[in-house]
Amino acid sequence: MWYTVLHEHTPIGVVDLPPAGLTAGAMEPHPGYEAIAAITMAATAALLTDGFFGAALPPLPPFPAAALRSRRAIARAARLNIELRDARGALADTSFVNVLEAPGDHRVVVVAGFPTVRALLGAMRPNAPSPSEEDRA
Repeated sequence: MWYTVLHEHTPIGVVDLPPAGLTAGAMEPHPGYEAIAAITMAATAALLTDGFFGAALPPLPPFPAAALRSRRAIARAARLNIELRDARGALADTSFVNVLEAPGDHRVVVVAGFPTVRALLGAMRPNAPSPSEEDRA
């Protein structure tokens, strides 16, 4: 399903994503993406260098300068208000939407978490004899 990717209500691109579970897809950037490109690239570089948990600081100072830079880059990206809108303009039901762009790689990737597909029918209870059937026995 195609979505428009917005930052602060400004279109920054379009992406084709299946609307269920954890998913990712290449975004076709629009000119509005340039406003957040530097933030996105710095945070992606930090993730690629340190991993998801690598920017965690040691329990006591002094804190390594590289860890502080990574942590700040990821924090700036985490504060970006990114949302997906479908073709009708309706807000997509997501738990998160992130935009990644590795330095030197001009592909922009959208990673999103959609609710998992829920069962439409609950579990069936085994047939138990009704009270009237028990009384007849």
